[in-house]
Amino acid sequence: MSTTMQTQIESELADFMSPAAIEELDLTTLSRPQLNALAEVIKAERDDLFLSRGHAEATRCEKDFFDPGLTSATSAVLGAMYPPSNSSMEARATSQIVEDLRNDGLHVFDVRLPVEACSAIIDALGSIDFVSKASGAVLDGYRAENLHAGHGATHWARDHAELLAIPAVQRLVADPIVLAAVEEYLGAQPVHVQTNCWWTVPTSRLTALESLDAQRYHQDREYIRFVKLFVYLSDVDHENGPHRFVVGSHNDYEQAVTSEYRFSDRLSDEQIERSYSPDRLRRLTGAKGTMFLADTFAFHAGLPVKSGHRLVLQIEYANSAYFGLTQPVPRTGITEPVLADLVRQDDRLVLNYDDERYEEWHETIPATRIAGRAERTKRMVRARGGDVMRFLRQRANR
Repeated sequence: MSTTMQTQIESELADFMSPAAIEELDLTTLSRPQLNALAEVIKAERDDLFLSRGHAEATRCEKDFFDPGLTSATSAVLGAMYPPSNSSMEARATSQIVEDLRNDGLHVFDVRLPVEACSAIIDALGSIDFVSKASGAVLDGYRAENLHAGHGATHWARDHAELLAIPAVQRLVADPIVLAAVEEYLGAQPVHVQTNCWWTVPTSRLTALESLDAQRYHQDREYIRFVKLFVYLSDVDHENGPHRFVVGSHNDYEQAVTSEYRFSDRLSDEQIERSYSPDRLRRLTGAKGTMFLADTFAFHAGLPVKSGHRLVLQIEYANSAYFGLTQPVPRTGITEPVLADLVRQDDRLVLNYDDERYEEWHETIPATRIAGRAERTKRMVRARGGDVMRFLRQRANR
């Protein structure tokens, strides 16, 4: 049966891949569920199935099939469907960034986002709603009086479109060096899948959920292959909860886990320290404007903020929108030429930019209801002594 499916897939791939490239995929190493997952990715790309509301839920259980072998094969297929367009000049300009990402999963830029751009973003955040991760409470802007008002440590931007409306953020999303590096690293024309921003403060009421979600080592698994641009919008030292990152663990994560491991599992500091040498455990401190690209399939974690606060902007790119897109954003309001040109060209980067889908999301799925319901569910399960991740997996498989 697997042989029949393999033959069918190879027949489809022949439309856009050479026989040598297909042979190099070595589909014989993939299991039947993995072959089926690959076939579903190809179908979704051809028919834009990931734009449907139920796609994320329907494909959630497939994520565990995407081990390094299937991820590599699928990424090669996506690279053939959407080949990178970088020029040789751009490739030379970004070669060190891409090398760092491939080897370490991390590249910290030598330059910081200019003070003027940081200030413009921060000023705009004052009129953007944030949601407390712990309580679901909505806070009307990033301002001094709101920093500790959410009854929890972390507060997320409610509507990603409000972030993308900021001109300085638009310039970051479409920065030529960033895009060239991302495209080369992903091996395909990227999709801008998410823009997010959050602040974190000290709290004596750090919930078990927040500790589990942020302060323990884990791997992200939102998309097949992805990379994130982080920008510190506040000074971050060892007291402000710096980002922790296990250098190179996107390539050898298996040495830290058992055969029972699932990508959603959390690992203790002790587990990581037993598996990796101290020189691979990075704490990313930096002044306001510090920027770094990270493949967060590598193990990473935050540290609790002990004093002050930490404000972070995050922009995420992926080689496919498979597993479902997050919040859509409207095309109207994109004013910066570097990004507006890509919108006019209907570039793959702006696949998630859609006025109609944004209006539908905005009217029918309020972020506050999502946040509040999710947190209440998780607290309820944990209060009963249950395992949150196992509960959510079981519910998704019903």
